[in-house]
Amino acid sequence: MVSVQFTGVPTILELYKASQVTILEDENVLEKIHAWTSTFLKQQLQNHTVVDKRLRKEVEYSLKTFNATLERVESRRSIEQYDVSEARTACAKAAILSTCIDDLSDHYGSKEELINMIKLVKKWDEQPTTGYCSEVVKIFYSALYHQLNEWAAKALVKQGLCIKQVLIRQWLDFLNSSMKEVEWWSNNTIPTVEEYLSNAWMSIAGEACVFPPLLFLGPKLPENLLSTEEYHNMCKHVSLVFRLLNDVRTFEVLLRCETSDPIGCDINLTEGTRELRPLVVVFFL
Repeated sequence: MVSVQFTGVPTILELYKASQVTILEDENVLEKIHAWTSTFLKQQLQNHTVVDKRLRKEVEYSLKTFNATLERVESRRSIEQYDVSEARTACAKAAILSTCIDDLSDHYGSKEELINMIKLVKKWDEQPTTGYCSEVVKIFYSALYHQLNEWAAKALVKQGLCIKQVLIRQWLDFLNSSMKEVEWWSNNTIPTVEEYLSNAWMSIAGEACVFPPLLFLGPKLPENLLSTEEYHNMCKHVSLVFRLLNDVRTFEVLLRCETSDPIGCDINLTEGTRELRPLVVVFFL
């Protein structure tokens, strides 16, 4: 047992608190420490030997409410872990959806399918049974339709905000900017760097991927958040970093494969990685 002559009330108080934290059901040692420290602290209060007023209040509070405090902390920790888990899930789902749709415009999809997706998202009525130009569009639109509606319903409960139209607008921006890149490619148009970047920060789907997790992190979002310049700049600059890092990796792959770049920009392909790396550094600073 702890010798009181080598300790003081603050030390015994901390020992008392520690004895409350049990892991196994049968913790005989902690039970003995708890019994002894609680008795000691009560005696100190009764004998008026705790002179410091703040320490006395802390001892009184701990003896009365420490168990309840632990329960509240554990409950809050569980809630926070759940929120973070839900936010991570939202981020992962948004990334998967955006990657699938991006592949539709970049690789195996057709311009007709992308136009069809844009029309469906603009309409956004009850999920249609017809009007799909391909099975791929039907699958992608169905997944997007159900996911955005799910996020909107959860956000209404968690945030008290109606954000369905915001989500639709974000994905329309992504789709329309992807269409612009497809048109550049199909028309053999080489945009300037400024033209490319003004569109590219939206075609990387940065806002569409960043916004849903914010809804589930716990804190209430201000009603005017989406209209603030700070939010807009954050989305734009984060998205530009995403885009430039993505482009650096894409150019490196294309150089190794000795294939042509589907978008082009106004940079020679062989100069691509050297030109884009300084841009990435600029946007990180």
